[in-house]
Amino acid sequence: MAHASRLNGARILITGPTGFTGSWMSLKLAALGAKIHGFALPPDTKPALFDLADVWPSLKTHTLGDIADFPLLIETVQRVASDAILHLAAQPLVIVGYAHPVRTFLTDTQGTAHVLQAARLTPTVRGVVVITTNKVYAPTQNSLAFDENAPLGGLDPYSASKSAAKFIIESYRHSLSTWARSLRIEVARGGSIFGGSDFARSPPRVSHSR
Repeated sequence: MAHASRLNGARILITGPTGFTGSWMSLKLAALGAKIHGFALPPDTKPALFDLADVWPSLKTHTLGDIADFPLLIETVQRVASDAILHLAAQPLVIVGYAHPVRTFLTDTQGTAHVLQAARLTPTVRGVVVITTNKVYAPTQNSLAFDENAPLGGLDPYSASKSAAKFIIESYRHSLSTWARSLRIEVARGGSIFGGSDFARSPPRVSHSR
């Protein structure tokens, strides 16, 4: 991993460490010497990678909370005085978006705004990385691959929630200078992330951790 040495001792808040990707990321960053602090709801599957891989001990602190709870989120970010935030908390499933569209928008769209606002109001935070999805691209009539400049869109609630989150991210980037705030905001779009101990199988309730 490039620049891995710079992570040694860094205070990183991960939203969604109880989820599949968040669990793996917590373990990896902790192994590199980062001081990981978590913010998430409990795992929503049984079994869960978070429990099987014993992720909890890799976290310096872990706050059980909903990304929709802004007062709790900003209190956590400011208490741990994180250097950076890795935003992974999400409702990550297309099929759950159809079943629970309002909750999906609250978690994926409003939740992203909450993270960016908490970062903006916490002087120690120097950067935010938001992990999103390739579902943000508008459907096309051909089979050509998308590139980074493809137009955003989304015909299902999950895709639309992630596209809306991207507009929120860009608005924060554009507005930082008006707030006299120096903050790096980056986005990484993942495809279908899968691997060992992924137990997501059309869960009966909405997931809030990626």
